[in-house]
Amino acid sequence: MSLAQNRIRVLLRSILWKSLPVSAALVLGWSLGFRACEARAADQAPPAKSDKSDDDVPPSEDADLSTDDVELKATFFPGTKGQESIPVIIIHGLEATNNRKEFDQDGGLASYLQANLGCAVIVPDLRGHGESFKTSDKKLSHYPDKKRQELLRTQYGAMNVQDLRAVKSYLWKKNNDKTLNLDKLTVIGVDGGAALAVSYADDDSKGYDNGAPYYDARKTIKLGRFVKALVLISPEFGKVNSARQALSNPVITKDLSIMILSGNQSKDFAEAKTLRNRLFNFRPKPEGDAKPEDSTLWFYSKIETKLQGPKLLGEPSLAIPEKIKGFMTARLIKNPEAKDWVWKARSLPHQ
Repeated sequence: MSLAQNRIRVLLRSILWKSLPVSAALVLGWSLGFRACEARAADQAPPAKSDKSDDDVPPSEDADLSTDDVELKATFFPGTKGQESIPVIIIHGLEATNNRKEFDQDGGLASYLQANLGCAVIVPDLRGHGESFKTSDKKLSHYPDKKRQELLRTQYGAMNVQDLRAVKSYLWKKNNDKTLNLDKLTVIGVDGGAALAVSYADDDSKGYDNGAPYYDARKTIKLGRFVKALVLISPEFGKVNSARQALSNPVITKDLSIMILSGNQSKDFAEAKTLRNRLFNFRPKPEGDAKPEDSTLWFYSKIETKLQGPKLLGEPSLAIPEKIKGFMTARLIKNPEAKDWVWKARSLPHQ
């Protein structure tokens, strides 16, 4: 079955089937001291029915972004809850064929999160991918293929410190227009994009310029700690060295809500499990009457498939979008800490 057919099935099921609580469908692993959430795909609830009609969900729109050297293309799905809308950045993989079209089509992950959680979702083409390859570099201006290869091979760091900052600037303006709440920023990374998501969360936790103070000298302008959750799908860390370095940041290892999804028969499962184990060792042990959904680290070890990345996401029987919805609901809506993540107008110190 093609990815397009899978997306159509997801869309039809989300409209026709009645909602069941995702938490009731999770088989959460507590054995061996695991705080990570583990579930069998066969035990998942059917896709939740959206409480929004087609007329209530605004259409997606093109977003043109820019960095110092590259013009970026992105697709933005406006939130449906005004300043309470959770902003989400979806980061594609890092191979030449990866681009935003894997997630921004009808029935894709972006429209699912918009329709079912009211999220404001942006899906960019990072430099060298999709439509983001126009550059001011005169040496490459007449060689599109060489230009794209150069952007892909040498600029993973720039994808983080320039491309994703440009995306954040776009969301920052939307925040000040009262159309989303930047203090609940969620980043979803797929394949190599998962490594970029971790690296970006590290950058965000410190404020810009790699170690700038959390607040400015007057302590009036917030510079970082907007990212509240990461979703890592089939994570691959090979190309992004800064991602491994980010795992020494206590904000990433101890505090941040993280969900890891990987097919347990796939090539990337060993790396996903290693990442889970490393994070788990830093997490506090459950206390008292703590519930599984209160865990800050969610890991599904029983997704029985060889599928990876967008194909894993697009298989309806695995209910990956529903799992993500359950995680985001628990960690960004029902989480007691979320009451402190209220909307505020934000200045733009990095402009």
